Amino acid sequence: MSHRAETSSCTTPLHQSRNQSSSHHDTRAKQSINMCHFCLRGRRDLHLEDLAPVPAAARQPGGTQQPEQQQMTRAEIQAHLHAVAKYLHSKRQYLRVVGVGGVIATLSLGTRNATHDIDIFSDSISPDQANYLRAAVQKVAKKSGLDPHWLNNQTILHIPVDLRGRIQEDAVRQNYVLFDEPGLQVVAAPWLYSFTSKLHRISGSGAGPSRQYDPQDAANFLAKYLQAVRRPSITVSEVKAWMERYKIRITDDS
Repeated sequence: MSHRAETSSCTTPLHQSRNQSSSHHDTRAKQSINMCHFCLRGRRDLHLEDLAPVPAAARQPGGTQQPEQQQMTRAEIQAHLHAVAKYLHSKRQYLRVVGVGGVIATLSLGTRNATHDIDIFSDSISPDQANYLRAAVQKVAKKSGLDPHWLNNQTILHIPVDLRGRIQEDAVRQNYVLFDEPGLQVVAAPWLYSFTSKLHRISGSGAGPSRQYDPQDAANFLAKYLQAVRRPSITVSEVKAWMERYKIRITDDS
């Protein structure tokens, strides 16, 4: 059922060194991020819209951060997704969803050792399928002592309706598989969507603060794109076009 154009290196240890070509792309990616950030900050006609803000529950009164939620390692994520897939398969269901953010960095890129939740979305899941998925997630949470929302689709609430199908189509076309078992497939969000979203947060324009891992995540997302298209670099005008495609804009104050 799956036709993979590219799959993640999920069997590769996180500590394994990248090859020379990958390191070259990472270096060029970081240089491109610095260039794009510098140039975009100088513009006066850009602003962000429609990206997810920091959830209210993630902050205490006065703006202080609450303690980090329970973290899931790469092995734990795979085990939990396996349990979800097994449940869905037992109900004769097969869902393909798009993974966003931390699950990509933890499962594939190796920029994080763990993540506190798995953000996914799909523009094509039926109400019945959503109920099956919810039941599977709750079952795993109860068995493993996880937060009830360890896997959630809240991301979709912050993506404009007319943009959801585009992101999903781009993700399916990119076809970078993070997880695939009978019952469930998780593909990575489009590299360009992930990159421009990170660039936006790094610029200071986002609803949430930039995190220490954001620059490395952005560099890896861009490196993945450059590897896919076999190019050494990008231009600022291209980045602006991607941001326009995904309705991501930099504010005047950034």
